[in-house]
Amino acid sequence: LKALGGEPVILSAVGRDGEEYLQHLRRAGIDTSSIGVFGDEWTSQVFITTDSGGNQLATFVPGAMQRAHEVALPAGLKSMLVHIAPGGLEAMRQLAARCREDSVPYVFDPGQATSQLEAGDLREIESGACLTCLSEYEAALLEKRLGISLEKKASQEGRRYLVTYGAGGCAMLRPEGKLSIPAVPAKIASGTVGAGDAFRGGLLFGMTRGLSDPECLKLGALMSAFRLEGSGAQGWRPSQQEIRERYGQAWGEPFPVPPEGGRPR
Repeated sequence: LKALGGEPVILSAVGRDGEEYLQHLRRAGIDTSSIGVFGDEWTSQVFITTDSGGNQLATFVPGAMQRAHEVALPAGLKSMLVHIAPGGLEAMRQLAARCREDSVPYVFDPGQATSQLEAGDLREIESGACLTCLSEYEAALLEKRLGISLEKKASQEGRRYLVTYGAGGCAMLRPEGKLSIPAVPAKIASGTVGAGDAFRGGLLFGMTRGLSDPECLKLGALMSAFRLEGSGAQGWRPSQQEIRERYGQAWGEPFPVPPEGGRPR
């Protein structure tokens, strides 16, 4: 998101060992003013084992993340597009409730929390989201927990869902019909961890600039390819010029220019 020219603000929490990571974020130009530091906790850690088929097994220690709901919300929240990603469950619930109360648009990205949140919480949070993002596995799990197919919810309830399929591309389920976009082939794949996060960066940038659904998904697919080719989940930083050129190569069309007056939707 930052590489594309966005200005993300992270709302989260770290522990007594988090200063080095905060410095890393600041060097990248990321706003860390809404990241709380808890000296009596350790920063959350995850160890992800990925097999040759891209299947993952994650071992997670939540640490300070469990206290993210104690961190003050950033100033100017009402003018933002909020991305509710996996984090402290109470923080996810409270942030979604605040967004609904203040009519702030938000994207729900439950991730690993799909199996941790109560079914009632899942239903309540996704019902207020302008878009819910899921992997193929998470989509199947959400359908099982809610007892209804996402395609049916999209058509009958006017909901919007993005489902990613790795090398199989992605699909957005919308009231007006399903939109499918292929993946951007990676020149060389160094690993899949972080590819979904990179996709979200492109998607969210497009949404904050008022771009069309196809353009948002194409940006997401493009940024995911950059991650696959990089060294590690954060070991890649394409320039805006590289992004623009690669977009044209991948899709055979110019990089989308935000419409005048484009705003979060």
